[in-house]
Amino acid sequence: MTGRVRSARVFASFAGAVFFLLRAFGTTAQEGPTVVAEAPPLAWPAWLVHLEGAQLKVQQGTDQSKNDYLRAVFYTHEAMTRIHTFYEDLLKTNDYRIVTAGLETGHTISGTSQNAWGHVEADNYPNGQPGPYTNIRVDFGRSVLNGPIRVSIKLTAHPYVRYGSEISHRHNLPALPPPRRASQAQEKADEWERKSTEHMQKYDKPVAPRPRPAISWPAWLVHIEGQPLRVQKTSSSWMGASYTTNTDSESIRAFYADLLTYNGYSVDPIYTHNFPRGSGFSGHMGSVKGVSYPNGSPGPRIEILVQFRPVDMRGSDLPMKVDLRVSGFPAEEQ
Repeated sequence: MTGRVRSARVFASFAGAVFFLLRAFGTTAQEGPTVVAEAPPLAWPAWLVHLEGAQLKVQQGTDQSKNDYLRAVFYTHEAMTRIHTFYEDLLKTNDYRIVTAGLETGHTISGTSQNAWGHVEADNYPNGQPGPYTNIRVDFGRSVLNGPIRVSIKLTAHPYVRYGSEISHRHNLPALPPPRRASQAQEKADEWERKSTEHMQKYDKPVAPRPRPAISWPAWLVHIEGQPLRVQKTSSSWMGASYTTNTDSESIRAFYADLLTYNGYSVDPIYTHNFPRGSGFSGHMGSVKGVSYPNGSPGPRIEILVQFRPVDMRGSDLPMKVDLRVSGFPAEEQ
């Protein structure tokens, strides 16, 4: 009995020691990264300015990694290649190493292919690499053709963080910043960027908007009962009018199709049908579109669109709401 007690005590002591060691190892393995050196002071450099030399309005924030950052935003109509070159040269001059940079093409909201965005990103290690560093990223782009370019400059201060080997393996941490490039590799990268910038310069020139025909409301485009309409001019190339009537949909369609044809407009057959009954919509919805080329086809065109539907879409056929629109369009791109 005494031997059993002694064995139990020895086992308990051994188990306790093993538990202690496992717990100590587990705690070490689960510890977070060690901050070897604190981040550089977060201060906006006096030389980091607007493209035209003016000081910027700076705001502070914190990113998802809990690093503090400063950001400034401004708008400009300068060429994107000039923005790219200006900030790349500015960062290099002030001892920042370019990490990544580029210009990209894309389609604007208007559908025209034009240089749409770009960026320049660089790091500075005040005490050498590896170590704490400051990152500056400049992003710029436009969302509409010939619109202003939004330039966003973000400065982030990063501490020097060291990870244990077991933690690095377990969490698949990103690689450390790459070492400085050899001179030959740097020259190749600079040459590629120079050619890329030259290629993109053609997109810096503003695209002249294609001419649209001048529009006015035709005196003959009237209410189905003959009276003039109250016209609203939304823009230089768009005018509209609306009214309600107790005339049925087929009479409306026939009236405006004949009116457009009589006044020299070709009626687009796509728009001369009614939606079938039982389709979920009223069988009395429809539209008619007329097209005219003042200077001959192909070329700028004027479109007159007439749309009609029941005022009460729950099932009553009358009265009908009629919408008319006169629009000017540029010549289609070949």
